[in-house]
Amino acid sequence: MKPATIEETEMWGDGAIVRAGTDTMFLSEFNQGWLVTAAGCVHRGEIPYECAVGGP
Repeated sequence: MKPATIEETEMWGDGAIVRAGTDTMFLSEFNQGWLVTAAGCVHRGEIPYECAVGGP
């Protein structure tokens, strides 16, 4: 399986959203660096994302 290419990133403070292929992930910055806090997220318009793992 070929890894997806990162298409878009958006950062705010110690949080970020990354879109790669059909996947959307949320990251948070910790002392050890940036870690994924939610993955497999689907945008649902005005309501929060729905994530397969974790949540924003």
